[in-house]
This record gives sequence, C-alpha cells and structure tokens, in this order.
Amino acid sequence: MHNKNKHTLPNRYINIIVSVLIISTCFIVLKCTHESRLFKKYVCNPIPKSVRNIRAHESSWPSWDIFGHKYVMHFKASKSDVELILTSKRFKEVEWFKYENGLLTWGDTPPWEKKNEGEYVAKPHWEAESLGLYPQYKRRPGPVWFKPNDWDSPKVYSFEERTVSYQKQIQILIYNEDLDEAYLVDYYEGYR
Repeated sequence: MHNKNKHTLPNRYINIIVSVLIISTCFIVLKCTHESRLFKKYVCNPIPKSVRNIRAHESSWPSWDIFGHKYVMHFKASKSDVELILTSKRFKEVEWFKYENGLLTWGDTPPWEKKNEGEYVAKPHWEAESLGLYPQYKRRPGPVWFKPNDWDSPKVYSFEERTVSYQKQIQILIYNEDLDEAYLVDYYEGYR
C-alpha cells in the first residue's frame, strides 16, 4: 500500500474552507449592496461619482420601517459631490452642533453665552433641535466609526420637512472637507 502525502488536507477540510470563503464573500457583497441601496433611497440617487466606502447603521428599534427609522451613514465624498447632495434637498448650514451621550443637538445660535474666559451661561430661550441617536438608557452603543466630535470644525447642514402634522423627515450632514468624509443622519417619523 502506498501512503498519501501527510501534508495534504482531506477533502472535507477543503470543502469547509471553500464554503466559509463563499459565505463570507456573499455577506460582504450583500452588505455593500444594502448600504448603497439605503444611500440611494434616503440621500441621493444616483450616487455621486466620488462617494465611496459607504457605511450605514440603523439606530432605531425595532428595525422595521413602518413608523419611522433612524439611519446613520458615513462615507467619503468630494466637496463638489457633497454640494450636489446639499442642493438636492435644500439643506441649510447651521452654526453649531454637539454630540454627547448619544444625543445630537444642532442650531443656529449656541444655547450658551460666554460670560468670562472659560465661563459659559445657559441662555433662557434658545432655538435648537435634538435627536437621540444612541441614548445611554437603551444601552445600544453606536457604531465605532461614528465619532463626529473627533473632527475639528466640520461644516454642519440640516434639512427638515414636515409632510403632514404627524410625519417629519430630518437629515443632518456633517462634513469634514480636509478628510473628504461625511456623516449623514436620516430620521423619519410617522406612519407610511
């Protein structure tokens, strides 16, 4: 009897390795397709040429789209393509934003006033919007890539549309021109 080479893998191991590679490839393709579809549906269709590396995360619960949704997206894009996205929905630039403890807040005037160096006083009345993306009490942390506070002086834009009294859509686009990167938060509330 002739012995087979001891360094070859049996067929069943080869089949397992090939199966894992095929399943992994399918998962990656489906994930990229899903994120591109979300971008086309909620941001801009067709996707501008420079937009790439789209990541998306649904921050709402439950994960069905009957009463509303919250998506957080991250993507690379040139300044001209970000301007294309901004003009597609009448975005307006906002003066300030803050992301803290899972709450995104933005507005035209900050809710504080500088009193002395390093000392701030809250204003009694101020116009601002807030959106709970990853509230701490729900213990659902956001994706590790969502770090808008890490950017130095990004441009922030908002879009809000109320179709009827019980439906509204809000989009916040945070853009870092130096990195050609953007975050987009898409929030929809109401029954479809």
